[in-house]
Amino acid sequence: MQRLDIYGRTAAQASALGAETARAFRRLIDAGDQAGALRVVVEAMTSRGQLDPRLLRTSGEGELWQIRDVPGFRAQANFRSSFADPDTPGRRLPNPRFTISSTALRADGLDDLYTSILHEYRHVEQESEQVNSTTPREQTFGYGADPDEFDAYLSEVEFSYRREHMRTAALQAGVHWEFLSEANRAAFLSRWTAAQAKIQRVLGHPVSDVVATPTAEAYRQRLREMERSAREAWERAGGGR
Repeated sequence: MQRLDIYGRTAAQASALGAETARAFRRLIDAGDQAGALRVVVEAMTSRGQLDPRLLRTSGEGELWQIRDVPGFRAQANFRSSFADPDTPGRRLPNPRFTISSTALRADGLDDLYTSILHEYRHVEQESEQVNSTTPREQTFGYGADPDEFDAYLSEVEFSYRREHMRTAALQAGVHWEFLSEANRAAFLSRWTAAQAKIQRVLGHPVSDVVATPTAEAYRQRLREMERSAREAWERAGGGR
């Protein structure tokens, strides 16, 4: 069973942050104030309606936004125990924590930071659906077959406005599509069809060309290894018994 309410909904449209935000970001980075630079971006995205402060409420220890190195990632979202929404009886909030890699906070990295935050925020929306659902998560193995990850990468294609970013987003979404089960693919068919048309329009060639590159094959092999490791860990733990 899929959370069709989130999977069937396209990502919010994105466009470059305003010139004032970009100037403030660069000024703070140049001054060595990474926390201030991140705060400027988050405030701008919140004012544009791209981040919902209600979903970003927290309970318990730990700051919502943390800056430290995340091996292999610019940004990452994790979740503590969900808690009751004080404004909506019967609803729960996902209780997220974002980690932003210090390497993502550089003067020429505003666009990459922006799209990384949008990607991770998509996981917050997914988690919000899950903590208010009675349907258990489907068993998948590894990062590649996880429908939440495909949804987040597909969202990047949907909100992409730069050719360079589209090239990366199309590769990741295209390779992840290969790992999804038929049941999980069904929830995304209409969005993925529309996304492929956008990829063709922006890049000038189909996603099949994008996923046929050596870079895509290296990513594919990485996902296969992650799937293999996840299956082995599940079997060692007595999964399926």
